[in-house]
Amino acid sequence: MSVPSRQAARGACSHRCSSPGVGSSPTTGSSTTCGARTSPLDARAALHTTVGRARRALGTEGTRIGRTAVGYRLNLTAVDIDADRFASGLARARGLDAGGRLAAYEEALALWRGPAWAGLAIDVAQGEALRLEETRVAAREEHAEVLLALGRAREAAEELRQLIIEHPLRDKPSLLLMRVLHRLGAPADALAVYAAHRAALAEELGLDPSPELDQAQRDILERTRDPAPSNGRTPATTGQTTGETTGGTTGRPTFTAPGVESTKRLIGRDEDIEQSAP
Repeated sequence: MSVPSRQAARGACSHRCSSPGVGSSPTTGSSTTCGARTSPLDARAALHTTVGRARRALGTEGTRIGRTAVGYRLNLTAVDIDADRFASGLARARGLDAGGRLAAYEEALALWRGPAWAGLAIDVAQGEALRLEETRVAAREEHAEVLLALGRAREAAEELRQLIIEHPLRDKPSLLLMRVLHRLGAPADALAVYAAHRAALAEELGLDPSPELDQAQRDILERTRDPAPSNGRTPATTGQTTGETTGGTTGRPTFTAPGVESTKRLIGRDEDIEQSAP
């Protein structure tokens, strides 16, 4: 969320926008909030200067920074804050049916115009930014789940792939993408997602995938080994149109390229080949 339009205003107001209506004292609040331990007189002068800049940067909204008996107060009563709209939009979406949820999620996610509190280095802004980003990522995951529930699996796959690029160590996007790809008839691609996620976790954190991801992998492997349908056609497991599938000793599917078996049948039959030659 960004209330002011300039860096000075954002620096002055960011910590107050997280707690609307809380005041700042010229003799105590500014010195600790800004991270500098200065004398009361220096703190008072610095606060007056910063508030003046913030008011000018905010234009007509600058009057919301008011003077009180002990300092200044940022009045956010009846202000339409996009972070609050985002939170209320998510709450509303989670109470609707699938069709209504999709529109509500998209409306809430459309409020984002970039990283929360971008450009601010103060600790309180960073903590709030992390909280908002976690909420946004969870909302994107839920949005992908709704797309899948509505039968829009390819759109869900695109969103989940982007989430994995941005958050490669997060379990849920990989789990959902495995389910989506298996539904699209590409179990080998789903297993590749699992393998890539497992490798990333091991390399970066020294961890294994969650039990839920492990179970999803086992489910896909078991369904891949199911007998062929009654029409005699073998279900595809590699996403390719040719090739054979055989069981491996490790429990993972192994793939035999087209033509390999026919080549094996000719090994050790040189005499037969010579006799059949014209």
